[in-house]
Amino acid sequence: MTGWERISLERTGGFAGTPLRVQVGADEPDADRWNGLLAGVDLEELDEAPVDPAGADRFTYELRVWTGGGVHAVRYGERSLPEQVRPLVQELLAHARGGDATPGR
Repeated sequence: MTGWERISLERTGGFAGTPLRVQVGADEPDADRWNGLLAGVDLEELDEAPVDPAGADRFTYELRVWTGGGVHAVRYGERSLPEQVRPLVQELLAHARGGDATPGR
């Protein structure tokens, strides 16, 4: 997937209830990293994905991807996070913490 401008992720819920937010832009030096992770994501399919209810002490993820055509926003409970977005979510969470989720990097 190309043509994205910005990606944001907000994780809420969990035992402590402390939200975690991260945002990356296509103009950042590591944009190729995010290009690769978005390559396997079908934004149109994600727009239509069902949302599961959040459970006690479970995380909820809100992913937004801004493109030239608008914004794609989806919300998932941790149990319904689609496989196609798991690598992107994991990398965004690691980026928010100042780390890298990819083994061997």
